[in-house]
Amino acid sequence: MGRLALVCVVVSLAAVVAVLAYVNTGGIAPAELERRCAAIRPAWQSYQEDIKAIGAGPVAAWRGEPVRLEWQGAVIRLTFRLSDPWSGYSAMLPILLRDPLGREYCSVSGQREGGLRTYTFELETASAGSSLPWVEIQYPHTARRLPLDSHGVWDPA
Repeated sequence: MGRLALVCVVVSLAAVVAVLAYVNTGGIAPAELERRCAAIRPAWQSYQEDIKAIGAGPVAAWRGEPVRLEWQGAVIRLTFRLSDPWSGYSAMLPILLRDPLGREYCSVSGQREGGLRTYTFELETASAGSSLPWVEIQYPHTARRLPLDSHGVWDPA
C-alpha cells in the first residue's frame, strides 16, 4: 500500500509541474509559442503592441538584458541574458534593431545557449559599408541605444 501512495504522490507532482509550465506560457503550448514568435514581424513604431499577438502573458513575463553586440560586415549579433521562464523556452521572441541611417531590422535568426540568446541581423549594403557608431535596439519593455567601439563591439563588462 505504501508503494501505491508513493506512486500517486510522484504522479501528482509531475502533473503539477506540467500545469505550472503550461500556466507560465500564459496557457500557450511551447510549440505554439515558438510558432507565434517565428511568424510575427513587428514594426518599430508599434513594437510593444505588435508583440502582444504572441500572447500578452508570455510577453509580460519576458525579462532580458543585452550582454554583447558584435558588428561584422553585413551581420550584427546581439546576445541577451534571459530570466525564467523565457530562459527555458526554445522560442526566440523577435528583437528589432535600427541603424543611424534609420533602417530597421528584425532578427532573422537566433541561437539558444542556456539562458543566453544570440539574435542575428542582416544589414543592407548601405549600412554594412558605412561606419556604425551606435545602433538602437527594441525588445519587450525597453528601447536602448548601444554605442559601438572602433571594432564594432558593444560590451558593458
